[in-house]
Amino acid sequence: MGWLLLAVCLWLAGATPARAATYTSAPTTFGWISPAGHTPVTWSNTSQCSGGGTPVDDDITAPVPLGFTFNFGGVNYTTVQIMSNGRLQFNNNFCGYGTQTIGPPRTYPYPIPNSSQVRTMRVYANDLDPLLGGTITYATLGTAPNREFVVTFTNVPEWGEPSSFFNLQAILYENGDFTYQFGPSNNPSQGHAQIGWELTTSDYALISYSSIGALNGTAIRFSRTVVPVLAYYRMDETSWNGTAGEVRDSSGNANNGTAVGRANTVFPGKVCRGGNIPNNTRLSQIDAVDTGIAPDTQIGAAGTIDFWYKANKAWRNRNDDRMLFDASKPAPPNGNNAQDNYFFLDLRNRGQLRF
Repeated sequence: MGWLLLAVCLWLAGATPARAATYTSAPTTFGWISPAGHTPVTWSNTSQCSGGGTPVDDDITAPVPLGFTFNFGGVNYTTVQIMSNGRLQFNNNFCGYGTQTIGPPRTYPYPIPNSSQVRTMRVYANDLDPLLGGTITYATLGTAPNREFVVTFTNVPEWGEPSSFFNLQAILYENGDFTYQFGPSNNPSQGHAQIGWELTTSDYALISYSSIGALNGTAIRFSRTVVPVLAYYRMDETSWNGTAGEVRDSSGNANNGTAVGRANTVFPGKVCRGGNIPNNTRLSQIDAVDTGIAPDTQIGAAGTIDFWYKANKAWRNRNDDRMLFDASKPAPPNGNNAQDNYFFLDLRNRGQLRF
């Protein structure tokens, strides 16, 4: 099973904590999009609701076409449901009700994390009541690959507070980012609704703010989290001889590896030199690069590996399988390593990859 790694970049992206792992948020330039000419929502009169609801007041639309494919938390969607209480929901038709206690200050049910709020964007999740006035509209704007889906809550009052009004806007971008914008509001109930998003009960985030009035004229953009590189091995050293740390980590994290057995570098590689890993056909002779990285403690439940690979045999070879990388651990005497976060990638003899 001989194979050659050329200019290998081994990129182990250490997982960030589960909460708020998928998106980061930052203030962005406020630029209210006029909803003039946008389509008013059509409520389902709770026919689309699960978990209870009230027609129009605590209601949801049928799935609305976005006009493009939007990736939310790693899943592609072409439709979204607009919920009257300041929420956008993907493959989730939960409605429920809008007020927990009247107060003042008013409080609201289903605070995230909550199993009823998975795959949900909470622009401002208070008890909005379109029956009292205002409009909620949507539109797809722009051209590929920079289209936007815009949902606007214009002067919508809160239930039981006819003098109140809220102006909210959500913009979903074709690249997977999204923005919340906040216009003028009047909030006599003094409620403090949640702003944020939830993918799962362990992957969510909330925005801290003083009051909805203080958000007037502001915008928050949410973008996919860029996970820092844990290790980067160019494998372009002149030679290896088994000295600890000789396979240098170029990420700056000092996760230097060590050549094992007959592993060495060759010229040319993808850029300069590359790592050459001889046949590994028996337990008594192991040839590899040992990164020293512990999957359980340093990578966690998720990560990414990037590398260049060039075989010295045809991609399809009916005579053997080839292990490309292996982060498994030797089985303990009892053979039970089910709790280890191990993984591997091998090239099957018919050309398929198995992870």
